[in-house]
Amino acid sequence: MKDYYNTLGVSRTASDDEIKRSYRRLASQHHPDKGGDTAKFQEIEEAYRVLSDPVQRQQHDSPNINFGNFGAGIDPNDIFRMFTQRNMHRAPQQRLNLWIRLEDVALGGQRLVAIPGRGSDGNVQIEIPLGINDGDAVRYPGMLAGNQDLIVQFRVQPDAFWQRDQLDLVCTYTADFWQLILGATGSIATLTGQQLEFNIPERTRPDTTLRLKSRGLRTADGRTGDILVKLKAVLPVDIPEDLVTHIKNTVNK
Repeated sequence: MKDYYNTLGVSRTASDDEIKRSYRRLASQHHPDKGGDTAKFQEIEEAYRVLSDPVQRQQHDSPNINFGNFGAGIDPNDIFRMFTQRNMHRAPQQRLNLWIRLEDVALGGQRLVAIPGRGSDGNVQIEIPLGINDGDAVRYPGMLAGNQDLIVQFRVQPDAFWQRDQLDLVCTYTADFWQLILGATGSIATLTGQQLEFNIPERTRPDTTLRLKSRGLRTADGRTGDILVKLKAVLPVDIPEDLVTHIKNTVNK
């Protein structure tokens, strides 16, 4: 039997937050898009899917009970009652994975999703929580027929321009060295489709990171992240010869 605790590198008494943190770290480390091993990544996904669900975790912790070999003092009726209570509290549910973009994380909003095996009657509309993390699972109570709960595990696709650090968004901005020396106004397109201007101060060094407060991702409870702009310096395409000569003369004085 697989030991999912060992797969995620946590103890059997680990809290939900500890399991989630370990999953995010390992999933990022072994993600195929970053050169990781696909089989290892799938193992990590499977382990988190089981341990993040209370019912599946309980089944994993106590997979079998041998009714023919009770120890002294154990009443078989207690075992029966344990399974009966477990089944009584197990709400009917269906799980699915849903891939979304980073723009969806920033904007939230509603999404129509198809429930596998239910045909055209299985389309339901769900709300994407603002600031949702990759790998987070959200329960939508009574969403399906028969008052069945729907559990959606959100997967966030990598973005070509933005990288994410919790609620912070990180990007790279290319500036020529005159902009860094003399100062300038830069502009980037945000995930919400707006053009965001920012100031590059005079005498800014290459590889400096500018922090734009409260312009990152946000959550429904009002928490916000920042945008971090990493400045990458490049030479201008055309540099006048007389300017090069002037700089040489100034340096050699």
